[in-house]
Parts: sequence; structure tokens; C-alpha cells
Amino acid sequence: MSQHIIIAASESLVGEIVSRFPGGANDFGAMMVVFPGKRPAHFVRRALAELTKGSFIPPRIFSIDSFIDHLVTERLNIRQRALENFDAVALLFEIHRALPSPLGGEHFHTLDRFLPLGLKLYGELEELVMADAEPRRIREAMSTVPLGRVQALPDYFNRFYDALRERNLTTRSLQYRAAAESIDHLDLSDQKEIILAGFYAYTQLEQRAFRALLRRDNVTFIAQQGPGLQKQLSTIGIDARPPETAGERHAPAFRFSVSPDTHGQVFAVTEQIQTMMESNKPVNERTVIVLPTADALFPVVHHTLPLLPSDGYNIALGYPLQRTPLFGFLMSLMSLAGNARNGKVAASDYAAFILHPYTKNILFRQRADVTRMLFHAVESFLAGHQSNMLLGLEMLEGENRLFEGVSQKLATGGIDAGISDLKAHLLLIHDQTIRKLLRPDSVGGFAEKITEVVQYIHKHSTATRHPLFRQYAERFLQLFDALRSSLLAPHSFADPSAYGAFLRHAVSAEEVPFPGTPLRGLQVLGLLETRGLSFDTVFLLNATDDVIPGGRSHDLLLPQPLREKLGLETSRDRERLVEYYFNTLLAGAREVHCYYTESGNHEKSRYLEKLLWGEQKKNSNPDASALVQVVRYNVQLSTSRPGSVQKKPAVIEHLRQFEFTATALDTYLTCPLRFYYAHILRLLEKDEVVDEVDQREIGTLVHRVLKAYFDPAIGRPLAEADLSFDRMKEIIDRHFHEAYGHDLIGSAFLVKQQFLRQLGAFLTGYQIPKASTESIIVSELEKEYSASVEHYRFTGRIDRVERRGARHVILDYKIGRNDQRVRINLAHLDADDRSTWSTAIGSFQLAMYMLLYAHATKVSPEAIEPAYLFLGRNEIDLTIETPIGAGRTPAADVYRSIQPVMLKLVDEILDPSIEFKPADRLEEACPGCPYRPLCGTTWIEGGMS
Repeated sequence: MSQHIIIAASESLVGEIVSRFPGGANDFGAMMVVFPGKRPAHFVRRALAELTKGSFIPPRIFSIDSFIDHLVTERLNIRQRALENFDAVALLFEIHRALPSPLGGEHFHTLDRFLPLGLKLYGELEELVMADAEPRRIREAMSTVPLGRVQALPDYFNRFYDALRERNLTTRSLQYRAAAESIDHLDLSDQKEIILAGFYAYTQLEQRAFRALLRRDNVTFIAQQGPGLQKQLSTIGIDARPPETAGERHAPAFRFSVSPDTHGQVFAVTEQIQTMMESNKPVNERTVIVLPTADALFPVVHHTLPLLPSDGYNIALGYPLQRTPLFGFLMSLMSLAGNARNGKVAASDYAAFILHPYTKNILFRQRADVTRMLFHAVESFLAGHQSNMLLGLEMLEGENRLFEGVSQKLATGGIDAGISDLKAHLLLIHDQTIRKLLRPDSVGGFAEKITEVVQYIHKHSTATRHPLFRQYAERFLQLFDALRSSLLAPHSFADPSAYGAFLRHAVSAEEVPFPGTPLRGLQVLGLLETRGLSFDTVFLLNATDDVIPGGRSHDLLLPQPLREKLGLETSRDRERLVEYYFNTLLAGAREVHCYYTESGNHEKSRYLEKLLWGEQKKNSNPDASALVQVVRYNVQLSTSRPGSVQKKPAVIEHLRQFEFTATALDTYLTCPLRFYYAHILRLLEKDEVVDEVDQREIGTLVHRVLKAYFDPAIGRPLAEADLSFDRMKEIIDRHFHEAYGHDLIGSAFLVKQQFLRQLGAFLTGYQIPKASTESIIVSELEKEYSASVEHYRFTGRIDRVERRGARHVILDYKIGRNDQRVRINLAHLDADDRSTWSTAIGSFQLAMYMLLYAHATKVSPEAIEPAYLFLGRNEIDLTIETPIGAGRTPAADVYRSIQPVMLKLVDEILDPSIEFKPADRLEEACPGCPYRPLCGTTWIEGGMS
């Protein structure tokens, strides 16, 4: 019979294994060691090297998976092709389509929808095999649970594994089954000793295999004592008591730290390791940073590891492929290609793609700056042609003025790049990236084309200068190579956008491994990578309860009660596993630093709570907070008001020639500093290439449509025949076609529908009723007016002027709903009290129009009535016409109160002694202002925009 050894959790599992090797020997080829994972093998070999102090023949060391493969392929001589995940999905999809009542009904009838379900289904079918579950047992267990959505699972199970047998394919679970069924008959006598070390939990097939192995005399089982171990050992027939020791060899020194976030934890670890190095305390392979999740990996890479030489650390932790910049690049490309319509791409998608760092650093004659200049010029070109929401690549490739401008700018820097060179460069980039993926013919073809894109970026851009790009690219290329040769390769998607979703799902569970020398320097490991290993110093990050042990998985087909019935791992089983390895890791250390966050949904791990309670009892200190160090940032978070700007003589001279508009005066009244940036420095807000029609475009279109609509009626009374909705529709159709082309998509389509609805309601609810009650003669549309008053120059464009009898009515179109932001309230105004102006005056616009019109036409203010037309209201009727002062005060009286204020405000603007200062109420003035980064007020949120 086998030998069973249970050692204390504080003892070294590797040390116990090596102690069983014959001293003085250097040939251990007849020994075999099996661990749960791969990493302990490196430590065993190193320990043997130290023991022999020379060359030696190593034992055969396996992970449990590689051991099972060895038994099946080498001992049983069964060789079958291993099924890849994509092959499994293809087979399951065939089964899914053939079943009369498939999972999810018709919802997963296409491959792109089925893919995530297929991957999940494959994983759970494999679990069922590992649980040694037969179809009959599965049906019996499911019959007791009302689960209509997964009742077809046994059908998938039967058909799937039948299909594998027919195709002579195997999976991980089938390898385990083959080993478990035959292991009793295998001849393993060539091995002097087979050591099974570091195991805790076992599936049903693993239990069968272990029970058979443990009946052999040449098998030794070694485990570390830990929570729940005896119960787990009983499942493989071992009745072992805890080791009889006088106590742990040593008690670790625990230090607990709480931080507001992960970066704080990393800063604290970095500081601690720097202290160790300064005090000559070794930071070597006996020191480990444990990352239960990958969230902290790059902060550790960028902040902690630079303290060490490049060969002074090793990372053994997979990083999600979905978080890599290469995935971001590919998804940007797939979004662009997937949203293409009739060979045209969305301008916003195109801009996002060309400005990705990988794209804009594609080399032109071994230099990346030319491509950057070209693509930033393209971005500016697209921003200036926002109406082209759909973009033809050929159109852009033929835009000679664009290339001419870039060529001239490059020439000033001594770079010779002619128009034809730049056009050829852009054409090549389009051909090697976008055009390859516009219409993939199949999954295999897609994998081939996207492989070519990655290879092009690898060879022709600066991406390879990123230290980790090569690893990212290699992992993606492996994935695409598997796709090309998989059973999924012939499948295709009717909708090209489905390939992007397919890529996202295909990558979702994949990781990119980090390279490293396994036994050199500081170790950076995941929690399960520490199984079977001992360290002197442990830094454990993100020790929160949602990570250690972690919450219940909601990404499972079978609910927890059914999983328990079928012998599958439950969330409670997972918690026990994590607790065991958590305890054995810490028990073997001399010094343990635990870091966690308590904020939002995060709280310290329940296992840390136990450790803290133990420390409290040991120190007779009931206050747990006294044992926890708080990580604090030395960050200055206070804010200051923006500074003022003095008016230099050149500025005053510029202002004397300035033509003041209502917008300029409104801007100054709100914030003099904003006026300075906008009208003195003339800093323009950068136009972004977006896929939505912004408010400015909507306003411009409204003005154009209404001008075109009312132009034929200028100079004569409006008649009902002038107010046809059909003509309005024709004008709207024409203007949207000119602005956005025939293929309206997204927001352009929705905005057009809104135009038709609102301007139709404008005719029926306002204009027709208004024209039927009084005579209206449209006299001017979109006319520029200028005036000089007291040597000051004013200008403005008036949307519409009407004659209603003796009255001259000025109308200003607003796409908003009310006059809240532009209202004038004379009750709050004191012309001699500067502090009341911004409170009482929402906008000078209508008063400015009265001034301009009165001076240009010599019409008395008493005969002028300015008003806003609020076209954005839900209910359009006669009330959308809102006069200056909301109609409570005659327009002439409002004008006589506001006009002196306008002149005083211009006096102030021209006064050299009064600086351009920030607004008094930043919380009202700053939100929505494009100059917040210059002022340092981006922290201000809310308020009026």
C-alpha cells in the first residue's frame, strides 16, 4: 500500500519531497512527482541542484494534466487529436440546430449569438464528464429541478460525445476518463517512487484515479495540513490525522494595510520593497507578490518592478487578452468595418481607427511622424466636413487638397513627401487594414485576414517598440491560427458586424502569458500559482471578499443546487479550495503583508478577518483598527480660482476695432476670462469627428431650412398656400441629402424625423394660425446688420423680420424649449450696480437686434417687437413666440433699460484698468466651457451647461 504523509502547513512541501530522494545519488530518473500545477517543478529541480551540487538526471515532474496525458498517450498508447474550443463550439452548434427544443429557443439560432453559449456549454459538459456523470444520472438530477431552459442538456451531452467518438477526437475530461478506467491495469513498476504532492480537492474521475494509484506500494502521497483537508482526503480513501507537532515551526508576522484603491496598495508594496533593499534584506525568489486578479499587474510592473534589475523578477500570471492595446486596435478596426454601409464607413469610426497609436505610427520610409501628420490632417478635414457621416475611402484617397497641404507642411520641415507619395501611403494603409475586413467570406477567411493585419502592424509600425507587443501579437496569432484550422472555419456570418462580436467572444477567456526566468528574483504570481510553494515574505494584494474567496459565478448554466446534486464544483467548494491554499501560503511565510480596499462594494476578505481576530487575541487588543495601517496619499487636492489677465495696449487697440455681437457681450457678462480666450486669443474649440448630429448643426440646419421655406414669400402677405407641409418636407429632404447624403444612419436619420415632426407642428400649431389672425409680411431673412453707437461698433445676423401692420417684429429661432437661459428680468436690474447685471440679463440678443434694426432702418424702438420662437417645445402653439422681457414689459421699455448696460459693458471691456477675470460663480459658468483645461476648472461639474 502507498504511504501517506501529512506535514504542517508551515513546513516546505518541496523540502519534504526532496528529502525523499536518495542522498549522494545523481540519477533520479526512476522517480516521478505529480503536482496540481506546473510551477513547483522548477523549485524541485533547483533544490535537487543544491542537494547534488553538480549535474544530475532529474525526476519526471508533471502537473496533474500532463501526468494524465502521459498515462493515456505513453502508457495506454492512445493517441487522439485534442479538441480545441472552437471545434467544440462548431460541433455543438450543429447539434443545437438539429435539436427540436434547443437551449434558448430561437434566440441562439445564429453562430454569432451561439458562440458565448457554446463556450459556456462546452465547459459545463466537460465538468459533467469529470464528475463521472452519465446521461441517465443527469436526467434524474434535472427532473427534480424546474429548469425548462436547460432540460435539453442531456441531449447535447449524448450527441456531443458521440460526435467526438465518431471523429476520434478527445478532450481533457475524456483523457481523465480513459486514465481512470485503465489505471488499475497499467504497469508503473518502472518507477521507484511516484510522489503525489500538494493536492486538495478532487473531481469524481480524479478520485477514481487517485484511489487506484494509492493501492500501489511505490506511491507516496504528501499534503500540507490545512482547513478541510481530512474531509477531502476521505474522498480518495485516505484516513489521515493532522500531523502531531508541538506547534507551527514559526508564526508569521502579519501586517495589514487598507488603501482607498489598488494603486495605493501598489505604492505601499513598492515602498516596503524599497525599504527591504535599502536595509540589504534579500528580495529574491523567496519573496512573492500575490495578485489574486490581474487588476494590479500593470501598476506593479510600472511602479514596483523597476526597483529591481531586469533579471531580478519573474511574472507567472496570465493577463486578459481583452485588456491589451492590440485587442483595442482590432476592435476599433472591426467596429469600423462592421458598421460600413455600401462600401462607406462611418467618419467617427474611421477617425477613431486612424488615431489609434498603432495606426498613426505606421511607418512611412522608416518614419512615423509623417503618418501622424497625415492622419491629424485627415481628422481636421473630417471635422470640417461633419456632414459626411458616411465616408468613401476612395473619396478620401482622391482628396488632393488634403495631401497637398500635408506635403507643404512636411516640406517646411525638410521632409520630401509628394502628393502621390502620401496618396499611395494612405491607399496602402487602407488596403492592408480596412479593406481586408470589410466583407469576410468565412470565419477562416476572417482569421486569415486579421492575421495579415496583425503581421502588417508588427512589421510596418512602431508597435514592436512597446515591450509587450510581441507577446500580445504571438498570442493573437496562435488564436487566429487555431481558428483557421478549426471546424468553425467554413462558417460565415450574414451580417459583417457579427465578426467583431465573434472576435470579442473568442478572446474573452484568453490570456497572454508573461515571460520570465522561473527561479530568478522576486516572484509575481496568482494565488493558485503559489500552490505547493513556500516563501519567506508574502505581499498579498486585493485581499477583499469579492476576490478572496470571490463571489458566486453568475455565468453558469446549471444552478448551484443542481451542480451539487451532480457532483460539480459549487461556489462553496471553490471557497474551501481558496481558503486551503490561502492558509498554506501564509503559514509557510515569516512575514506577510496583506493589502485591501474598503470602499463601495469592497470589504476585507473573511479570511483576513480571521487573521485579524487571531492577532487581536494574541496581542490582547480588542481594537482591530490598531493593527491596520492606513495607506494615505500625499496629493494636493485643493483647488484655486483661475488667475486674471491684464489688458495690454495691443489688446486695447484690438478691442477698439472690435465689432461687438450679442454673443460676445453674453460671453463677457458670464465670464470675462472666457471672452479673452474666445475673442482676443481666438482659441477655437477642437471639432471632434462624431457620429451624432450636434446641437450647432441642428441649429444651422433649422435656419437654412426656414430661410429656404420663407424666401419665396418675402415682401407679400403670408397666405395659406405658402405654408404647405409637402414643400417643407421637400426642403428638409434636400438639405439633409446635401448634408448627410442618401444613406442616413444613426442620429442623422433620427434628427431628420425630428425635423419633420417639429417643423410640421410649427406650421400647423403656430405659423398657419398666426397668419390666419393677422396680416404677416416677411421682409427680411438671415440678414446682417451693423451699427455704430458712441464710437462702438455692433453687428449681428437677424433670423427673420416681419411686418405686422405698423409693428416690426424680429424673430430669433431657438431649438430649445424655453427662455430660462436668455430671459431678462428688469425687477432684478440696477444699471448702476454691476453685480446685478449677470443675474438680471440672460442674453443681450434681442436688445442688440433692436439696436441694430433701429439704427439701420431709423424705425422707432416703440414700433419694434423682438421675440424668440422656441421650436423645441413638445407642444407647438402660439405661445412658442416669447417677446423680450417675457411680454410683461413693453419692448421699448426693456430696450431703454438694457441699452445703457450694453454700452457700460463695452466701456468696461475697453477699460485698461479692469482685467479679464474669471466668473464670480464658477459652478454656474464653467460647466460646458471649452476652456476649463486652461483655467484648471475641469473639476467643476453640474450647474448650467
